[in-house]
Amino acid sequence: MRSVRRLIRASRFQVDEVRRQIADLTAMADDFKQQIAEHDQRVEDETRLCERMIEARSMFPAFLDKMRTERGQLIKKMDECLLLIHQLQNVLFEKFTHLKRLENYEDKLQQHLRSEAALLEQQDIDEVATNLFRKKNIFD
Repeated sequence: MRSVRRLIRASRFQVDEVRRQIADLTAMADDFKQQIAEHDQRVEDETRLCERMIEARSMFPAFLDKMRTERGQLIKKMDECLLLIHQLQNVLFEKFTHLKRLENYEDKLQQHLRSEAALLEQQDIDEVATNLFRKKNIFD
C-alpha cells in the first residue's frame, strides 16, 4: 500500500512539474506576443513620423527591414514556445492518465482491504454467535 502511495506522490509531482513548465512557456509566448505588438506599434509610429518628416524617409527602409527581421525572429520564438506547449500538453495528458490509473488502483485496493476486514469481522461475529448458541443449547 505504501509503494502505491509513493508512486501516486511521484506521479503527482511529475504532473505538477509539467504544468509548471506549460505555465512558464505560456508566459513566454504571451511575452513574445506583447513584444510583437510593441514592434508593430513602433513601425506604425515611425511610419507616421516619416510622413511628416522628409529627413526620416531616407532611413525608413533600413529601419523597416530591421523591424521585419526582429518581428520574424519573435514570431519564430513564439511558434517554438507554442510547439513545446503542445508537446508538453500531450505529456501532461499521459502523466495525468497514469496518475488517475494509480489512484483508481489505490481505491480498489482500499475497497478490497475494507471488504476483507468486514468479512473477517463478520466471521468473528458469527463465531461468537455460534458459541453462544451452543452454550445456550448445552444448558437447556
